[in-house]
Amino acid sequence: MKKILSLLLITFTIVTACDTMDEINTDPNLSTTVPPSFLSNNIILNATSFSSGKWLLEEAWIMKTQSFTEHFEEPLYNKFNRESFSSYHNLVDAQKMLDLVNADATINEGVRNSYEGLYHFMRAFFFFEASMKMGDIPCSEALKGETEGVFMSKYDTQEKVFGTIIRELELATAAFDKGSTFTGDVIYKGNPEKWQKLTHSFALKVLINLSKKTTVDGIDVKAEFEKYAKKTVMEDESDNFQRVYAAKAKERYPFSRIDQNYWSYPVMG
Repeated sequence: MKKILSLLLITFTIVTACDTMDEINTDPNLSTTVPPSFLSNNIILNATSFSSGKWLLEEAWIMKTQSFTEHFEEPLYNKFNRESFSSYHNLVDAQKMLDLVNADATINEGVRNSYEGLYHFMRAFFFFEASMKMGDIPCSEALKGETEGVFMSKYDTQEKVFGTIIRELELATAAFDKGSTFTGDVIYKGNPEKWQKLTHSFALKVLINLSKKTTVDGIDVKAEFEKYAKKTVMEDESDNFQRVYAAKAKERYPFSRIDQNYWSYPVMG
């Protein structure tokens, strides 16, 4: 009888513990939901940040216009290491951001369009960045692990990638054109007109890289360039896609002593 009572007590304890597990593991001081503005802010910060102050100087090292006195730096001697697809996590966040927007019936159509424009712009931005570093990259099948079970994405040719980039920018342009001010933007304060200018200007940057091509993935490069050249583009410094540094996490200046454990001595080469 004692054994039966002990077993029942243990079973009751396990069941009770399972019933209260979610409650125990929920921090009452933290939010249990993530607003789309949180993700958009994070994506924009990541798009305008450097991993550390040191690598802010990398292009100057490659061009041999600046040296560094801490120790040997590989770009100074044209030694380049591997690249990675770490920036793709921003595209996962962008998709999650858009899912949250589409699931929230309280968000009006204008704001929804602006978030959609941001989604398409960031896809173009990060695919361009990755392809310029590595050439052929996963693109058409990328980021489909969770939704379609594609865990081994094929590599698309750089031409296909650039075709995708141009089409994403077209979608971003159309969305921002119907957008209204949205939250979660540390650069332009959610102004869709500023994002529209950036999208047009970035499209011209992409197309300039294709200036020796007649067509790319079925797209007429010259006609596409002429189309964007007639649109509103960045006019002055107020339109810059530029981080304004602040004394807070993820917004500090790259050479902030809080974030660095070395003292930098950049010198003219």
